[in-house]
Amino acid sequence: MNTSSSWDVLPEKRGLSSSDSKVLGLASLGGALEFYDFMIFALMAPLLSQLFFPADLGGAWALVYTYAIFAIGYVMRPVGGLVMAHLGDRLGRKRMFTWSLLLMALPTLAMGLLPTYAQVGVLAPVLLLLCRVVQAVAIGGEVPAAWTYVSEQVPVNQVGLANGLLTAGLSVGILLGSVTVLALQAAFSNETILAGVWRVPFVLGGVLGLLAVWMRKHLQETPIFMAIKQRRLLYQGLPLAGVWRSHKALLLMGMGINWFLLASVAVVLLAMPKLLQQQLGMSAVQATTWQVLGIALQALGCIGFGRLADKLGIGRTAVVGAVLMLSAATVFYFGLQSLPVTVLAVAYALMALCAGSGACLGKLVVRFPAPIRLSGMAATYNLSSALLGGLSLPLVAWLNVQVVWGAWLYLAALCVLFAGLGWAFQKRFEAACKQR
Repeated sequence: MNTSSSWDVLPEKRGLSSSDSKVLGLASLGGALEFYDFMIFALMAPLLSQLFFPADLGGAWALVYTYAIFAIGYVMRPVGGLVMAHLGDRLGRKRMFTWSLLLMALPTLAMGLLPTYAQVGVLAPVLLLLCRVVQAVAIGGEVPAAWTYVSEQVPVNQVGLANGLLTAGLSVGILLGSVTVLALQAAFSNETILAGVWRVPFVLGGVLGLLAVWMRKHLQETPIFMAIKQRRLLYQGLPLAGVWRSHKALLLMGMGINWFLLASVAVVLLAMPKLLQQQLGMSAVQATTWQVLGIALQALGCIGFGRLADKLGIGRTAVVGAVLMLSAATVFYFGLQSLPVTVLAVAYALMALCAGSGACLGKLVVRFPAPIRLSGMAATYNLSSALLGGLSLPLVAWLNVQVVWGAWLYLAALCVLFAGLGWAFQKRFEAACKQR
């Protein structure tokens, strides 16, 4: 199957119109709310463990079971994402783009209204698990659906920027979740939060999500999907099978790029507060401040590297991101015991920016043929997230036990992989044809 046809190419070399900006705004807002809803569970897990499991279970085991429910989300993501992508390739992008947000908003709102273990016993954690499963289905469909929908609405020369903005919105959602939980903890005592205030972030996320669903309903189906449908060119078999049969190399390269994006976020952002406290003697507040600023810089990096992908292509952008990340990481990790904090702060800021360089993955959308495009992106994103996304934190923890520069070693290996994939992608898909 060819990578494009006359009916699936949008006009090039024009700026974003007001209609494009509206689509981007709604897509970014929805993505931010979905990741806020998805992450608020993890951020409040210690509190939820006290509310949804019996006291005689013990705090440690209750937290283990709560994190197990959280982990179910990662297991179910590829299942939900691939099913929703199949429907999106058959029924329309807009439907999946709206349903994914609805399936996130409803269980999040429900979580804020659930009875606790003290009220209904074992039914409480069962209901919590069911809500989490539905959330997982939604998050697995949201990102690929948003990338695909937006890419078929904006001009092709703006796809990288548009999807960089979408990916930045996901980081903003994580940031909003962190700030919300910190604000609750600063404003209320632990007893007050357990008495009922814990429900506020869930109800707020659910209500805002439903508002975003209503706003998305007013969007139009993409012109490319409408052309496919009108010309009876919908894929007749299983779209995922078509992706694997004809675009295996594209899929595997995309999975590798997504691994870099996920792993760099895990190491540079999620694991950083503990390292800063151990190596630099920072307080928890200082370390969290670095983390929050890092998340903001990573979001800016997603936008900047997404735009760079429009100019240079995915391959060259990956090489640039890998080289800059490796350089900054080398200064940071090997200078922890010797360099001034100001120098380390600059190196960390560059690392955080480069953690967004994997957002060039969004430009990959237009490489999949339109009839199987959503399934191609869903497989790329979800299979990589499920198979590789969870490896980073435990692997880095193990490496740090073996050698003091274990985190650097992992990042260095990732950078080599990222640069190698970028070089291979450029040679195979971008060198011999006009940049899309």
